Amino acid sequence: MNEFVNITKKYGVTGVLACWLWLTNDRVEALENKLVNCYQFQMMRNAKTQAKITDSFMYAILPEKLKIKKA
Repeated sequence: MNEFVNITKKYGVTGVLACWLWLTNDRVEALENKLVNCYQFQMMRNAKTQAKITDSFMYAILPEKLKIKKA
């Protein structure tokens, strides 16, 4: 906090704007990291879901008229 006061006294409004920009940049970087982690988690979860779907067999029940008969 003392650094903020010293910068304000020494540089005036420019110092205040520089401190504000630095604090805002830190907050944006933290948010960016959280978003990247969330995206990576979602991608891993989707990959696991896709693996489960492709590993299992899927069956369809067709009505009698649509069944293909082997010759």
